[in-house]
Amino acid sequence: SQQPPSTASSAGSAAPDVSAEAPTTPPPPPDFSTIATENAVSHQYDTRTARWSETRVAVKISTTPFAHGALRTAHYVLLNGKLFVAKFADKSARERYFADVEMQMHCKDWAAEYNCYRPPKRVDFVKAAVLELIERDGAPVCGLEHFIDGKYHKHNNNYGFVNDDERNTPQAFSHFTYEVSEHRLLICDIQGVGDLYTDPQMCTADGVGFGAGNLGRAGIERFLATHRCNAICIYLRLPVLNAKSLSIGTVPALRGAAPMHWADINAAVRPARAAADQEKQRRYAPPSLIVDAQRRASAAAAADDGSSSSSDDDDS
Repeated sequence: SQQPPSTASSAGSAAPDVSAEAPTTPPPPPDFSTIATENAVSHQYDTRTARWSETRVAVKISTTPFAHGALRTAHYVLLNGKLFVAKFADKSARERYFADVEMQMHCKDWAAEYNCYRPPKRVDFVKAAVLELIERDGAPVCGLEHFIDGKYHKHNNNYGFVNDDERNTPQAFSHFTYEVSEHRLLICDIQGVGDLYTDPQMCTADGVGFGAGNLGRAGIERFLATHRCNAICIYLRLPVLNAKSLSIGTVPALRGAAPMHWADINAAVRPARAAADQEKQRRYAPPSLIVDAQRRASAAAAADDGSSSSSDDDDS
């Protein structure tokens, strides 16, 4: 039977990729008429219920990768007549695929939170799932998401790297997640086409969860050291870190040849910010808090089991 592709690198490595990556455009997809259809199961995660659901699907997966990353290879997939991407990582445990999808879906929630503040450019993350290849030996799994057409850029990583382009929106989004989560986490490794992102990484203050790429406080500190606040950071009322000229890059509602003082921007966008604050109904729970809640629930359940056992012993 057809086996899943593999990469030469090991998935789950904590070693950060600090190379400045040039934008890339993927090659065209293959002729899917020459590729056999196989049955599979798509597993989707719902952050609102913290539950997984599954759907039976029929897919065609290219055997030749169209892109190689530090941790995985990317393959074209045809599903319901639409183009998707399957991501395979060598030696990666099945649980890692599910954890990565769960993390990306939480990042999608954070993007929705960011957009509530009406930034000049909205951001989003591609909806991801885990694809289980049930007709292959051992029923291997891979990541699955919609193909993003266009030039692919990497804007920052999980250890302080910032692309030479230093676009305002991706950097401001990362800074936003750190401040709004009350310094509990940082979403970084921002990459994708335009401001539709994929393959993010969460670094948490306690370094718990979200894979080996979670470099914890070290990753957060590296971001804080290299981040330069821009006009969007000021618009979002984030604490200023190493501010760069506020006339560079995307500027909310204002644009001019002369550098603008942050107070001028602040005064100009205050009405829009006030309207956004009134429209905003709730704030998504930071994923680190979700992890803590799950731990407490597990501990409580274990304690209850222990109490029940003790009670049974006493009765006997």
